[in-house]
Amino acid sequence: MNRRTLLASSLGATLLFTAIANALLLEDSIGRWHGAWPKEIEPLRSQARTLHVASGTQVDIYEITFKDRAQFEKLWPVLLSVKTPAAPLRLYNVGAVVRGTGLNQLESNATPRVRIYAPSYRAYSTNSDGTRFQAFAPWPKALYGLHGELPEFVIAEKDGDAQRWTAISAEKESLGFHYRARVDIDLVIDGQDIDLNRIVLPKNTPIDDHRAAP
Repeated sequence: MNRRTLLASSLGATLLFTAIANALLLEDSIGRWHGAWPKEIEPLRSQARTLHVASGTQVDIYEITFKDRAQFEKLWPVLLSVKTPAAPLRLYNVGAVVRGTGLNQLESNATPRVRIYAPSYRAYSTNSDGTRFQAFAPWPKALYGLHGELPEFVIAEKDGDAQRWTAISAEKESLGFHYRARVDIDLVIDGQDIDLNRIVLPKNTPIDDHRAAP
């Protein structure tokens, strides 16, 4: 396994809510998503890489490439099934700059791919008694919306002798570690292996279209 530690030290870089100024990132040249995800995507592990963001913001990012159009189109509905309801789908053309994460130098749109932003199932907070408070689904019922929606990030707050997960709000942006709760997807399009005219986009999903951006 090719594992290397990368250190990002740009004072201007931001990862969503949290400024990254010495962010520890671990890169795996294989897909390290949770084993509870659909078995149909197991063959894609060797065609993927994982960025483990282990800084003030805890998130795993999976970049998955495909052998050809047939493989992508067969597995696209399965990949969509891991996305949180009502979470955005971002569209890029091959070669476009990845927007809004502050990891542009690490994430890549060089070839057609699916990129998934997911909770890090290795991440946890620690209760006062030393037990682990796992930062992974299933989340508390209070976090879910009527249709299964989730906040993008959560924070661990004290609840007596234990802790509870609460959604990030404006006043909490600077507090403690932020843990990703929602699963988002980016789709990097080349018009051949990944062609929007040949697939179905999910309903009731915000589409962030960056295809016109340089």
